[in-house]
Amino acid sequence: ATRSKRLKEVRGWSWEGPPGHWETGFAALQKYEEEHGHVDVPTDYMTSDQFPLGRWTTRQRYWYNRGDLSADRIRRLEGFDGWEWSRSRDNWERRYAQLQRYVKREGDARVPYDHVEGDYALGQWVSDQRRAKKKGRLSASKISRLKNLKGWTWTPEDADWERGFGRLRDYEAREEHCLVPKSHKEPGGFRLGAWVRAQRAAFKSERLSPVREAKLKSVEGWSWDRAKEKWDAAFAALEQFVRREKHARVPRLHREGDVPLGNWVVAQRQAYKQRRLSDEQIAKLKSQPRWLWDRKQAAWDDAVQVLRRYIKGERHAQVPRKHKEGEFALGSWVGRTRRYYRKGELDAEKIVELNAIPEWTWEPTGTDSTVAPGKNNS
Repeated sequence: ATRSKRLKEVRGWSWEGPPGHWETGFAALQKYEEEHGHVDVPTDYMTSDQFPLGRWTTRQRYWYNRGDLSADRIRRLEGFDGWEWSRSRDNWERRYAQLQRYVKREGDARVPYDHVEGDYALGQWVSDQRRAKKKGRLSASKISRLKNLKGWTWTPEDADWERGFGRLRDYEAREEHCLVPKSHKEPGGFRLGAWVRAQRAAFKSERLSPVREAKLKSVEGWSWDRAKEKWDAAFAALEQFVRREKHARVPRLHREGDVPLGNWVVAQRQAYKQRRLSDEQIAKLKSQPRWLWDRKQAAWDDAVQVLRRYIKGERHAQVPRKHKEGEFALGSWVGRTRRYYRKGELDAEKIVELNAIPEWTWEPTGTDSTVAPGKNNS
C-alpha cells in the first residue's frame, strides 16, 4: 500500500500506462457503443484490430474501485449511457439480451414466471427486476431500457392482463369477431374464454379500471353483454342472407355459416310475442325486407314461395300428394289448403293471393297421387 501511494505521488504516473493506450481503449469503446447500442463489453471481447477491449473495460472498473482512476477519465466513462462500475452489470446484460430475443420471437415482454430461456429461468429474472425497481435498487438506465421493451409492465398482474388482451386482439383479427366460446383456449393453452368472462364480470361489479375498460372497448366487435354479442352476430348472419336472397324469409332449418339462422328467426318471433326484445332489436328486424312477426303468416308466405317455385319449374299447380320440395311437404300443404277452402276455413286474403296465381286451381285434376299437367283444368 505504501509503494502504491508513493507511485501515485509521482507526477504523470498512471496505472494504465501511456495516455495513448487509454485513448485507444476509449475510442474502441465509443465504436463498440455505436455498433451494439450499449457499453457492456464481454470480458474476452477483442476488436477487429485485436485490441483487448473487454479486459480494458475490466481494468477501468478495477482502478476505479481502488480509487486510482483520474477524475477526468471517470467523467468520460460515465458519459456513456448505461455505463456502470459494478461487475454484476455483465450478468444483467446477458439476461437483458435473452429478454430481447424473447421479445423478438414472442412479440412482447410478458414472460410467464415459470418460463425458462435456454438453461436460465428468465421469468424469475423478469420478476426480480420488478422487485428491484420497487425497492429502489434498479438504475434509471435499466428502468428505461426495460420500459422500452414492447409489452413491458412493472406489475405482474398487469403483465397477465396485457397477455390476455393481446390474445383477444389476435383472436379478433383472425376470427373477425369477439364471440369467444366459454371453454376456448388459444394456441399454447391460454384460456381466452375464461379471461373474457372475467373481464365482463369485473366490469359488471365495477372492478375494472378505466384504462382496461377503454382498451377492451377499442377492440372491434367487443361487447360487455354476451347475450347482446350473440344477438348481433346472428343478426349479421340475417343481413348476409338478405343481401343474397333479397328477403328475410329464412327457412326453418337454414344455417348461415355456423349460425342456425332459421331457428334464430323463430326465436325472435317468440321473444317479440313475449316482449323480450329491445326497441332497437325490433327496429332492426322490422327493417329487413319481407320480415314477419306472425309465425303462422310467415309459414304461409314460405309455403306460397315454394309453390311459386314449383309452378315455375313444372308449369302447373297439380302437386302430387307426397311431393316434397327439399324438406317441405308441398303436396300435403296444397291438399290441406284446398280442404280448408272447401270448408270455408281459409282467410279471404289467402284466397285472393292464391287466385292471383294463373296456374292455381282449387280442385285437383286426377287422383291425389297423379299429376295432370295443365292450367286451371277444374
